[in-house]
Amino acid sequence: GVDSLKNLLNGLGLDTARVDVLNEIGDALYRVEPDGAIQYGTEAKNLAEMINYPAGLAFANKNIGLGYYMQGELTEALRYWEPALELYEELGDKQMVANLMSNLGAIYYTSGKNLEAMELWIPALKMAEELSDSTRISTLLMNIGVIYSEIPSTYDSAVNYYFRAIDMGQALGDHHMVGVSTINLGEIYVEKEEYDSALYYFEKSLTILTSSSDVATVLNLIGSIYSERGEYTKALTYQQDALEMTWRENAQRERVGILLGLAGTYENLNNPVKAIEYYKEAESLAEGIGLNTELSGSYEGLATNYAELQDYPNAYKYLSLQNTVDDIIYRIESENRTK
Repeated sequence: GVDSLKNLLNGLGLDTARVDVLNEIGDALYRVEPDGAIQYGTEAKNLAEMINYPAGLAFANKNIGLGYYMQGELTEALRYWEPALELYEELGDKQMVANLMSNLGAIYYTSGKNLEAMELWIPALKMAEELSDSTRISTLLMNIGVIYSEIPSTYDSAVNYYFRAIDMGQALGDHHMVGVSTINLGEIYVEKEEYDSALYYFEKSLTILTSSSDVATVLNLIGSIYSERGEYTKALTYQQDALEMTWRENAQRERVGILLGLAGTYENLNNPVKAIEYYKEAESLAEGIGLNTELSGSYEGLATNYAELQDYPNAYKYLSLQNTVDDIIYRIESENRTK
């Protein structure tokens, strides 16, 4: 474990062995303790630069980037991953090149730069296939599917990539991969308004997924289909169950989506008072964790339902707030596309 690695450091001089152990600690920490990964990664980086050890320097940069990535500090992650990728290319380490291209693509995708993400993911997939790196292949198949699923004209390509990801995930026994790809398939059928197929894949994903936040997401999606179909009692049962599940893992991002779903169902039920209650809860949470798109959705819902109650001052207030947030979203998206 990490403690035995830390004990090893005591007997080591300022050499490559010390860099390797510091990197192993960073690698073990980035998921559970990102700050620690950054701290040990930085120590490894400084030493690797001092003794001119490129492989150690590359790995240190990768781990520091992962620490920042886990904290949502994407710009900082980029600052360390880009030099790591260059070093691994010089070292001819194809496995790490594919890994970093995959990671960098994820940052571009999160920032709304889909084209740049694809320019990294497609060659990374080819490289991973040459290396028979099944885990990397399945992740990339799913990621590329996600981008194709954002445009109606490429839905069929998305479905194709998701099925390939599911096959690969099953071969690896990776339940998370299979489950998430199955949810993604369902979401495409929701977009196509083929609700029976969507329900089929959502129900199927529930038999595979284990994490509470994933299960909550699916229950909410099933609920919103019943809400669309006018089966409101069923919809509310699923959505309330979903909300309950988000408290188990403190899954805040998922909770915002579910609160919006519940608000929407009450809106469909012509119950503006109850809808407003849920939209307000979604608003304060979305604002607290910086989810602009969801915040915009909350404001829009509040404006609509206050208007329904003929409370026009409040309706106007939330309409103005929505416009402000939409301007911010538009500005961020434009900046991301031109950077």
